[in-house]
Amino acid sequence: IDKHVSAIMGVNLWGGACDPERLEHYAKDRGLKLLFVMQLGLYASLSSFSWSGEYIGERNTFNRFHGQGTYVSGRGLKYEGNWIDGRKSGKGVQTWSNGDIYNGDWLENKRNGLGVQTWADGGKYDGEWVGGKRNGKGVYTFVNGDVYTGSFRANIKKGQGEIVYKNGSRYRGSWDKDLRAGKGLIIYKNGSVLEGQWKEGKFAGRGTFATKKYKYTGVIRNGKPHG
Repeated sequence: IDKHVSAIMGVNLWGGACDPERLEHYAKDRGLKLLFVMQLGLYASLSSFSWSGEYIGERNTFNRFHGQGTYVSGRGLKYEGNWIDGRKSGKGVQTWSNGDIYNGDWLENKRNGLGVQTWADGGKYDGEWVGGKRNGKGVYTFVNGDVYTGSFRANIKKGQGEIVYKNGSRYRGSWDKDLRAGKGLIIYKNGSVLEGQWKEGKFAGRGTFATKKYKYTGVIRNGKPHG
């Protein structure tokens, strides 16, 4: 537990609240339950909370951060950009102490609008944000080299999208709960095509399988014609 607490120390934003996007990325990368990591994040946030830091920039008549300014926390978290009445709003760049970076739009301390999040481990998201979460159209580059282009809702793949796998194959179609679901097709690296309905990430029942030499329509199991 101690090593996980140490790993997510410094994720707290102003006000002591943990950054759910970074906690989710940390959990998925290490195969941990998100609730467990969120609990650790809360503990780390409460145990490390400090008002220490330095702000250089414009203020309003209430002495709140307002306009252009840079804030560096005692934990090494840095935000440089626009503020409105003490909150990050407008264009800004935030850098975490571990090297994670977000560059884009903000609204009331949350990523909102268009922005690019780059994680220190090589992951990257470029697209739309709502309330601090990936929401709308975007491109997500996974650490292993897979690239997804399409729709997101609350950080998960949902709607229409295409993923290009590092092995050269690709899936184009509908998604739900981060899985292939609904109508879609896979184009394998050898040129073969599997098209039909998907459920919870797996091909479901009838469809069409085509190669350069023949085409089959009917029941398909394990990605191959059956019957």
